[in-house]
Amino acid sequence: MILKKSIAYTSSWLSTLYISTILASITVFILISLQPFDTYADNITNKNLKLIGYATCILFPILFIHILEGYWFKLNHKKWCLYQELITLFIGFILAGIISKSFATQAVFRTVIPGHNRPVFKEKKIMLIDNNTASVCEPLIDLLQ
Repeated sequence: MILKKSIAYTSSWLSTLYISTILASITVFILISLQPFDTYADNITNKNLKLIGYATCILFPILFIHILEGYWFKLNHKKWCLYQELITLFIGFILAGIISKSFATQAVFRTVIPGHNRPVFKEKKIMLIDNNTASVCEPLIDLLQ
């Protein structure tokens, strides 16, 4: 069976720390430079510092899972299989999601997008329809009016 196929295992803490640091840096680079989720549109205090905090959502789960992997590797007579890698990857994604959610909901770290003073949909509304989808875009409506 392919899931029982033996694969390489990284037992070095230094290699794991390098890998987790690289992944965390890529995540922070995407959050700060590419600015998804409209983070570029608002002036939030310490925005970049708060976004750098998301690196912990990558670092901590990978380092924590390395402890579990090491124990499981020794328990399995120093043999690492594909099914073990898939299970630890799944657990890692779950842990990263839990840490990300808790990080995003803490009042200290939350990036609150401030409201605006202009009225929303004060005038006539225009909806764009294409086959089975519909969309209303406030900036587009402002331009069309």
